[in-house]
Amino acid sequence: MSKKNNNFLSIENIIKNKNLKMNFMQIRFFLLYNNYKKYLNYNINKIKESNNIFNKIKDMYFFLRKKNFFYKKKKKINIIL
Repeated sequence: MSKKNNNFLSIENIIKNKNLKMNFMQIRFFLLYNNYKKYLNYNINKIKESNNIFNKIKDMYFFLRKKNFFYKKKKKINIIL
């Protein structure tokens, strides 16, 4: 059960990998999966305006970080691709 699933990537890796293909629905799924329901409607227009996927992920990540969403202790944030 504690075996790591290779289909999961940390959001830090997603941000580093600019070639990663991810659409808006996958971003929403990431938020739902991690129980970030109150952020699902965060600046949806801003995210849609972003000209590439990398910026969408980055915008969401830094928004959540700014809101102190991540623990100070390193917490693994995963997303299913």
